[in-house]
Amino acid sequence: MPISTVSQKGLDAPLSLTAPNLGTPSALVLTNATGLARAAMPSGSILQVVGNNLLPSVQFTTTSASYVTWATAPSATITLTNSANRVLITARIGMQFDAADQIENTIYRIISGGSTTDLSNGNTYGLSFHGTSAVGGLYKETVITWIDTPSTASAITYTWYARAESGGLIYPDHGNAANTITLMEIAA
Repeated sequence: MPISTVSQKGLDAPLSLTAPNLGTPSALVLTNATGLARAAMPSGSILQVVGNNLLPSVQFTTTSASYVTWATAPSATITLTNSANRVLITARIGMQFDAADQIENTIYRIISGGSTTDLSNGNTYGLSFHGTSAVGGLYKETVITWIDTPSTASAITYTWYARAESGGLIYPDHGNAANTITLMEIAA
């Protein structure tokens, strides 16, 4: 559209503007949009999610006063893209235990070719539920949410462990609900 200007002499001849040359835009193709590297993601981004949902199939029993795991314990393995990243762990399990016993649950971090670590760090009450039953057959569901900083790029397995603190009988993997563990890699 022409633009006119006014000067001391009056109305000047109309001016005209032309659109700037922006060039030809590049085509954006999203069919295999894998160009954004995980390393380019901002801090706090979820880089990968792995998990395991298990319906109880084999009921495991223990009277161990030390933490033990079992063949059907919820477990998942993740390999971080950067050793500085963290792992957000969410896990749920159902357990039944006998009268007047106390149970504790925790998650162990097992680094491939390396260490095994109780994430409760020796805390008397583990990471989560420390239950006491005055009557037999008490059923509890335990949910753990934990942010771990494993500082490794090796494969890491996170597995449920439980113990009967008073040496009574507990039944992990008990009940009909799915037992779960989900791991999310969080960018540092």
